[in-house]
Amino acid sequence: MGDNLAFLDMEFGHIHGTKKLIYFPIELGIVVYDPHGDKIIETISKHFSKDIEVEKWRNNTNEMMMTIQPSLVEVANLHRKHYDIEYNKNRMVEMEEIPDLLNLAGSVYNELGVFLQSITSKHDIQHCFVYGGKKDILCIRRSGYQADENNIIDVQEKIKQMMKMHTSSVKAGVTLPNPPYFA
Repeated sequence: MGDNLAFLDMEFGHIHGTKKLIYFPIELGIVVYDPHGDKIIETISKHFSKDIEVEKWRNNTNEMMMTIQPSLVEVANLHRKHYDIEYNKNRMVEMEEIPDLLNLAGSVYNELGVFLQSITSKHDIQHCFVYGGKKDILCIRRSGYQADENNIIDVQEKIKQMMKMHTSSVKAGVTLPNPPYFA
């Protein structure tokens, strides 16, 4: 395994009418970084668009960057490039539609896994960093991407761990050295 790092940022779409229960990645941004040469090797953007209406949500945060409520940004059919579709909070998919919708979401996850594997092989990636927390980790697992779990690093979780260490050390009167490299 190589020494390069990949920083992943994913955006998700929830299938309209599933009450946010069926979702898949709709956009992936990757920065491939060479830590030894201290340079960005490549920036990559990949869109996953299926012929289905998806809800794109964002979180509203307070001044402490804590989520106070989710807010709907838009409903769109990215494949057809139809945006500003009216959100219908009462819309519910029929039970008969669910297997097909799950298959559609599964096809996106499979596409994601193949894409991540190709990037890892092309750039000899050692670690992948994700920012979306457990949702990103679950998405990568669902994709079938073959990587050692220790090679996928959840930045949010690392920050929480470091904050707990810092808080504990402050209470104990201990000064911590500069934090080590994430891995």
